[in-house]
Amino acid sequence: EPFVVDESNNAKTKKTIKCLSISLALTCIAFLAALAGILFVVYEFETGNFSSNDSDSSSSNSGPAGYIKDGPAWHVIFYRMTDQTGITAAKSMCLTLKNTSYYHPDSLPVSSIHCGVQNSIEQVSFGPHGTAQNASQRSLEFGFAFTFESADSKLSVVNSNSMYSNFRSTMDTYRDQQSFSEQGYKGIWLFDWVHGETNRTNLRPHNATGYVKPNSTWHFCFFRWKTDAYAYGVTPTLIDNYRDLEHTMVSPYNSSKKLATSFSFGIQSSTENLSYGPHNGTAFNRSTEYGHVQSYDTFDEKEYMVGANHADRPLFDPHHDLFKSMVGGLWKNASGVIPGNEQPAFFESMGNWLEGVFVFDFTDNTIVP
Repeated sequence: EPFVVDESNNAKTKKTIKCLSISLALTCIAFLAALAGILFVVYEFETGNFSSNDSDSSSSNSGPAGYIKDGPAWHVIFYRMTDQTGITAAKSMCLTLKNTSYYHPDSLPVSSIHCGVQNSIEQVSFGPHGTAQNASQRSLEFGFAFTFESADSKLSVVNSNSMYSNFRSTMDTYRDQQSFSEQGYKGIWLFDWVHGETNRTNLRPHNATGYVKPNSTWHFCFFRWKTDAYAYGVTPTLIDNYRDLEHTMVSPYNSSKKLATSFSFGIQSSTENLSYGPHNGTAFNRSTEYGHVQSYDTFDEKEYMVGANHADRPLFDPHHDLFKSMVGGLWKNASGVIPGNEQPAFFESMGNWLEGVFVFDFTDNTIVP
């Protein structure tokens, strides 16, 4: 019997093979796309660029082993409490804020939160500057630092976030509004900036921030420059020199490790009028106020940089020490001028002992469980 080709079955077979080929091709394409996506995420994470576009939450900014990447917009608040109940409340509030921002970012959309008890030995915050206060007095100071992905994100939280509003009202019940009346800070000091933003065109470009490890120690330093032409002209030199220091100093315990783990600076952008000058509702021109912050892996590395007590800590960084000596020559003195120079003092004093400097350090040991 002659062999007869079944054209209908042959067509079905060809159709089946074609469908299988298309399915296989689509599967391969999907696999390659998924692989490319995974490789991209790994690359972004390894290079420190991985972040979420949907939220400013800390959970989206967690780096290796719990490291946190700060946002470019900073909002820092320092308090002096009436007694230790205020410090206990501040520690509890710190943990609550961190937990909320980490596990419920929609309720508190921030990039990071750092907080802790004042541990600077420089005595340049609440109270007469340079006048030693005992440990119990200094332990009444507590700081909070929030970072955001943008200035708009910061303003949204500060102006309309209910949890943030509760934080501020709660802390207000504990802050010391009576002590150091001549200074007029009333137990609160506040400074905002966006990383690298200034009102100057002759400052060098800023560097990007990076991941910071848990339990880091933070060193916040703020200046109010005078408004005369001399101070305005040389301010960039000081800022650039200081930034160079922060990016070149190495740890005394590991010469291959940079001393400062992050550095951020910028011009005051808060409109609350709660930095220099009496906090009585008076609006001051804040255009000459600059702030910067550095983080360090340990308290000892921060103290090595500060170098404020050579007797108790003979190990200190000589480069930063030289910088401080240079800046110290610009401080206000009895005659109101730099010794041997007719130029006025560099920092603006807004009262009897209200030098245009404010320093606050703390170790952030509040860890989200």
